[in-house]
Amino acid sequence: MRIVIMGLVVLLGCGDDSGVPDADADSGGDSAVDGGVPDVGTDAAADAAMDAADDAEVDAAADAAMDSTTEAGVDAATDASPDATDAAPDATDAGPVCPLGAICDDPDMNYAFVTSTTRMMGDIGGLAGADVICNDAATAAGLPGTYVAWLSTSTVDAIDRLGTASGWLRTDYRPFAQSIADLLASDLRYPLNIDENGVRVSEAGIVPTATEADGTLSGTETCADWTDSTASRRPIGGSMDSGGERWTRGFLMNCDMVVRIYCFGVDNVHPYALPVVEGRLGWVSTGTLPANAGLAAADALCVAEGVGLTGTPRALLATTAASAISRFDTTGLPWIRPDGVLVWASAAGPTTEATLIAPLIQQFDGTAAQLRAWTGAVNPFDGLVLNCSDWTSTDGGDRSRTGTSDTTRASWFGGGPTTCDRNNHVYCLED
Repeated sequence: MRIVIMGLVVLLGCGDDSGVPDADADSGGDSAVDGGVPDVGTDAAADAAMDAADDAEVDAAADAAMDSTTEAGVDAATDASPDATDAAPDATDAGPVCPLGAICDDPDMNYAFVTSTTRMMGDIGGLAGADVICNDAATAAGLPGTYVAWLSTSTVDAIDRLGTASGWLRTDYRPFAQSIADLLASDLRYPLNIDENGVRVSEAGIVPTATEADGTLSGTETCADWTDSTASRRPIGGSMDSGGERWTRGFLMNCDMVVRIYCFGVDNVHPYALPVVEGRLGWVSTGTLPANAGLAAADALCVAEGVGLTGTPRALLATTAASAISRFDTTGLPWIRPDGVLVWASAAGPTTEATLIAPLIQQFDGTAAQLRAWTGAVNPFDGLVLNCSDWTSTDGGDRSRTGTSDTTRASWFGGGPTTCDRNNHVYCLED
């Protein structure tokens, strides 16, 4: 068990055209670094579906479940829009109960959100039109302050639009980024997949940005500075479900796509104290294993990395005998990352939820990396396995489910099948 004050995350790299690291490119399964150069060649069709394209074979049950979990543990009142007169409710209010991992006692925050409404990308109306969309959404939701869109143009970088503002919460009061430095480092707490009303967006959405991880213009395409909907124009976008640099870059879009917009409040300079969360630790392993290493070897890897833990770490792997999560006590403390961010809202979360609140992107030392991990099933509670013949095969014709560590979508666990003739990482949870 750990009681953690959320700390620094350092992003290492990005993935391939499929939206996941290319395990073929690295015998260790750790090709997420990819030379440190994020891929921007992802096809627009894959962009629009992101993880649906990544794991097209994820069954309908997992997809239907993935966002029926609009933040399990956050009650319906919390999903209601924040009131501008009480932008930071606390547990003593008659209204919303503050969810675990949230900051509900500070009224001087900036909010960040992705819009609930959509618009054709090339018909946004430039930066001025995008800002109107953001501010209209905020006003309708009762959010305080002034908002700008996270978009770059041929003459303006998105990062410069934020001025000196700092301290952004999502509209469910969970932290997004503490400072501009956090944004530039892709040091994100909870992904920006919550709209202005505090509701998690259900689809796997790609958001236009034309912006690199450092906040500057990506390439040269901006849909003529967001005024031209010609389909052949292809700006860069990011995934609202990413906890790494793919939140703002890595996906090619088309200017005729119907999209949401990222919006940032800019009124306050207010770095905040990060919440202290008590929980058991979860991480993606630094080391890798061949598919035939077996369950005991995977557990041993987690134990070797999880030095100093009170509980016993185990690998989150499915077998024909048991679902992955059935190997753990789901009645105790919830699981948190090394930076103290909740992965699920409760210990029971992974028994029914195919998605995460925040991605398992961090290794044990707090380093963030987009990696591919062995899993063996569609979700952690599923008994229908595809797992390299129960973790005994390295045959290139045999396959297993794998997950991508930087996303909260169902593909964090139940991504597209991978051949068994390679090494991959594993997810480790403290029991």
